[in-house]
Amino acid sequence: LLAGAPDELRAELRLDGEYGSWQAFHYTRQGGDGCGTIAGVNDAEDFAVTDASLGMVGIGDEQRAAIWRTLAGILHLGNVMFSGTESTGSYVDSSAEAEFGIAAALLGVEEHRLRQWLTKRQI
Repeated sequence: LLAGAPDELRAELRLDGEYGSWQAFHYTRQGGDGCGTIAGVNDAEDFAVTDASLGMVGIGDEQRAAIWRTLAGILHLGNVMFSGTESTGSYVDSSAEAEFGIAAALLGVEEHRLRQWLTKRQI
């Protein structure tokens, strides 16, 4: 998705600009330097094949768009830092507010609801 999706889709998913590389995301940096590319792999071609294959098995355009939005939302949410103590409770670190907003929008959730679900102890 990061390396293979068309530019227009990556822009829609906020996977461009400062977020346009595997190095921009906590989850994709876990393998260390040099793990973001694989010699001999054409990410754009593989993405196109994956997208077409999903279509061939009956996953429609809207459903595929929802899959890509969800994956991008998870990538952005992985960059969000949480802080807090037992007495103050958890909260989204102020340095992560912008990315939190991007994640919420991509996931189709109101920011205040996502914040509540991720920082409050409730069943």
